[in-house]
Amino acid sequence: MSKVCKTRLLRLKNLWLEKIPGTDAADLRASVPGFVFWWRVAPRLAIELRSNSTTFLASSFKYFRSLGEDYNSTLSAARHDLQTVRLDREDQNMKHYSAVTRSTQAAGLLAQVLGGNTKETLSDNASTPQRVLWIDGIGGFLCCDRDEIVIGQAVNGSTADIGIVGDLSRQAAAIRRSGSDYLLQPLQQMWLNDTPVDRAQLLRDGAVLQLGRRVRVVFSKPNPLSATARLDLLSLNKWKPNVDGVLLLADSCVIGPNPGSHVKCPAWKSELLMFRHGEGWCFRTLAEVDVNGQKTQGQIPITAGMRIRGEDFSLSVE
Repeated sequence: MSKVCKTRLLRLKNLWLEKIPGTDAADLRASVPGFVFWWRVAPRLAIELRSNSTTFLASSFKYFRSLGEDYNSTLSAARHDLQTVRLDREDQNMKHYSAVTRSTQAAGLLAQVLGGNTKETLSDNASTPQRVLWIDGIGGFLCCDRDEIVIGQAVNGSTADIGIVGDLSRQAAAIRRSGSDYLLQPLQQMWLNDTPVDRAQLLRDGAVLQLGRRVRVVFSKPNPLSATARLDLLSLNKWKPNVDGVLLLADSCVIGPNPGSHVKCPAWKSELLMFRHGEGWCFRTLAEVDVNGQKTQGQIPITAGMRIRGEDFSLSVE
């Protein structure tokens, strides 16, 4: 046995056998600095103590248990502090985003007033309710036609426009549309194309957003002639409501078999066009279709609960 080990064993025996007043866990840590050394020394020390071996082992187990309790309490405190910091950062990000949004909206309104157009330019999030488009044989798609939307965790009381069931903040990111461009504003820890981001970024076709550690979303603009974009989940998370994708509607949306379609339907023979009309949206088709039991063609206003059947397709709107 080395001289250092003998010295430490002697110090331990003095602590346990002489029962020095005031001896506590800190003294033991100072005597034996590492857990591995404790584990190797304990059996030898128990043999040397002989008659006191039972007392020594009992005290050793008590000491190890106290170390575990200290570790658990420290870990719980660290988790609580981390959660507090995370919530504070979310609040600061939301305040910053709100200030930037208000400034942008105020600048746009002022520009129109100075130009002689007093029409209100502030986006009205409650003007058009979100609809879900269900296409038979293809899937469901949440339709959002607002200039700016917030993505967040799908929980009760959430104010997010688009909810995701997963480990992310209630307000994880905001996406704002300006013309044909989309701007991403991170509101929590985020990666864009595997690069950490903490400020506004311009989104391009095929960009991959990672919200937190697990949630991954791909942004795409399938048709270069339309500003409408699409969001799809790459991770195993789910949207709420449970749909297959999210359509960020701008001016038009193409549904059909062609590569430039926002919703690709391989079995269809022709395209169905969605376009903005006034305060609402309409379908346009050259073929005759059945709408809620009535034959029609051309421009068809989109309303909740409608059902459309064509020669090779059928869909409904909620």
